[in-house]
Amino acid sequence: MISNIICFVCGKTGVGKSFLLNYILHKEYQLNRRGGMVILDLRGDHLNLLKEPKFKYTRISGDILNNYDINWKGILTAYPYLIIEPYKITQEDYQNMGNQIALALVDIGNRIFVLEEAQLCFSVYDSIKKGFGILVTTGRKLGLDFYFTSQRPGIVNTTAVAEANIRIAFSLDDINDLQRMKSIFSETDLTQLKRFEFVAKNTFNHKQIKSDTNHLQMIDDIIWS
Repeated sequence: MISNIICFVCGKTGVGKSFLLNYILHKEYQLNRRGGMVILDLRGDHLNLLKEPKFKYTRISGDILNNYDINWKGILTAYPYLIIEPYKITQEDYQNMGNQIALALVDIGNRIFVLEEAQLCFSVYDSIKKGFGILVTTGRKLGLDFYFTSQRPGIVNTTAVAEANIRIAFSLDDINDLQRMKSIFSETDLTQLKRFEFVAKNTFNHKQIKSDTNHLQMIDDIIWS
């Protein structure tokens, strides 16, 4: 098993990214590999986790997120399993919030960070901020796992994608997005994917799969083998 997971999940809207990630997060919770998990959930794709009594997530949303003096280290320590759901937030504020959470996790260690819409936080056009940079380059030493997703892999920071040891792609149709992922998967695999199908690769042990529709458990052998 990989000592720390850096997982990049991409695909256009409505193809199953959040559905698969929910499955992965359930598995991570059950395995109890880390001391907690924080999900920065821009569009509320993971709020269903709050409905399951066996999962002890706390939700933060609304006006509290407009308070830029938040002590993220204190909050993340007090609430190890946290879903953060910002709304009415600018891209710059989302990026800064994500970076502050990443920096707090670097101090705490032994956590999982899930970041939705990664292209808003570290695009190919910007240098990667300090907290995110530490997560993707030295997170192993700190016991940190990092899952990040994007509808537009072509504009996600190159370093972040290159550092991911688990890469998962659903259907893509933008030429720039396809070009980015063709360096990882074959063009045939990428263009023939149906809805809810994905290709996945583990760069640590070189395993690769192409899923069947709705067979989410196929990802187990890629991530946790």
